[in-house]
Amino acid sequence: MADQDNLNNILERLLNGNETENDIEKLKRSLLADNLQIASQLGKYNVNIGEGKEIHIGDRHYHGADAETIEKILRTLWEEIQSSQSKPVFWKYRHTFRGHRDSINAVAITSDSKTLISVSDDKTIKVWSLNPPKLLSTLAKQENELLCVAIAPDNQTLISGDNDGNIQIGNLQTGNLATLPKIHEKLIHTIAISPDGKIFATGSADKTIQIWNINPLKRLYLTPKQEAEINVVSIALDNQTLISGDKQGTIKIWNLLTGELLNTLPNVHEKSVNCLALSQDGEMFATGSADKIIKIWNLQTGHLIQTLNQEGGTQEEGNTPINAIAFSPNSQILISGSKGKSVSKSSKFKFGHLLENPAIKVFRRSGGKDRTKASFGGSLRIWNIKTGTLLEYKKRVHASPINSLAISSDGQLLVTASKGGSIMMWQRAQS
Repeated sequence: MADQDNLNNILERLLNGNETENDIEKLKRSLLADNLQIASQLGKYNVNIGEGKEIHIGDRHYHGADAETIEKILRTLWEEIQSSQSKPVFWKYRHTFRGHRDSINAVAITSDSKTLISVSDDKTIKVWSLNPPKLLSTLAKQENELLCVAIAPDNQTLISGDNDGNIQIGNLQTGNLATLPKIHEKLIHTIAISPDGKIFATGSADKTIQIWNINPLKRLYLTPKQEAEINVVSIALDNQTLISGDKQGTIKIWNLLTGELLNTLPNVHEKSVNCLALSQDGEMFATGSADKIIKIWNLQTGHLIQTLNQEGGTQEEGNTPINAIAFSPNSQILISGSKGKSVSKSSKFKFGHLLENPAIKVFRRSGGKDRTKASFGGSLRIWNIKTGTLLEYKKRVHASPINSLAISSDGQLLVTASKGGSIMMWQRAQS
C-alpha cells in the first residue's frame, strides 16, 4: 500500500475534489482483494473501489459525493492495518458471498463441509459452494420471509421455516421444494434436525415446540404452550435430548422421544435467549442472549460451567446482544457474533469515537445540515471455553448485525451472515 505521505496526499485531493484518475487507480490497487499483503487485514471490511470514487465496505456503498466520509474511512483502514500487525489472528477473511436482496436470517453448512445454505427476508433459499466459493442455485421463491434453516446429515435434505408458520422441505440434489403450510399458528423462529437425520423439531412464536418424523413425514407430538416464545431449539448427539431457549431467558431440557420435561433453568438470562449451540463432544451447550452474555452449561446436570462477558469494547464497538454462537469441532473454542448498533447524529457534529467505525455515511439535508448515520456492525469474538479467555476480537466485520454463523465440520471454514444481506467466509489461520 502507498506510504502514509502518499495516502494523505490522495486523501487531501479527494477531500478538495481535485483527485486524479491516477489517485483512484492507486487506491484500487491498494485495496484489491488479490493484494495478499493486506487482504487478511482489510478483508474483514470487504473493501473495494468501483467506478469513479464509489467504495463498497461490507453491506454499504459510499459514493464520490461523500468525500469527507471516504477520507475518514480510509484513515480508519490505514490505522487498522498498522495496529493489526501485533494481534494474533485465528480466522482470516477469504470471501464475501452476495446475491440476497434483504436480511439473511440463517445459514447452515453441510456435514461434508462443501455446501452452504442461506435463507433470507427476500423469500429465497440459496445454495452456495464453499470451495470454490460461488452460488450454485436459488430454490423456488417463497411467499413469506424465511427465518430459519437446518440441513440433515445426508447433506441433501433441508428444512426451513417462515414468518407465517409454514415449513419448506427441500432436496439439494433435485432442487425440489415442498411447503407444509401452517404447522404453527405464528412465525417459526427455529428448526433443528437430529444427528441421525430421523427427527426434526420446530420452535415458534406461538410458544410451542413440535416434533416431527422426517421419513415418513409425520408429526409426533406438540408440546403444551409455554410461558414465552420459543426462540431456539437444538437436539443432542444422543438423539434423545432436546434443549430449548425462550424469549424470557429460560432454558428447558426435554426428552425428545416422549416430550417429557426433564429440567428447567428459569430466567438464567435477564433477556431473550437468542441462540444456542451444542458442543461436538456432547457434554456442553452454550446460550447467547440479548443481555449480551454467553453462558456455557453442562448438558447432563444443567450446571453453569462458564460465563463469557464481552470484553474489549463499548456498546458501540460490539458489546451488544449475542445473535449467534457455534462450537469448534474439538469443543475447545466458541465463536460468537453480536448485533451491533446504529447511531444517528445531526447538525454540526464532531465524529469523535464514531471515526473508529468504517461504516459511516453522510446524508445532505435540504436545510444544508449534515445528518450522519453510523452503523456499528456486528463483531466476532473467539473464546477459549475452558479458561473463558477472549482469544480474538474482530470489530465490525459486517456493517450491519450478524444474524447467524456456522462453522464447517472440519473446523477450517467459518461463515457469518448479516442483516445487510451479505455472507462472509473466513479461513482458519495456520498455526
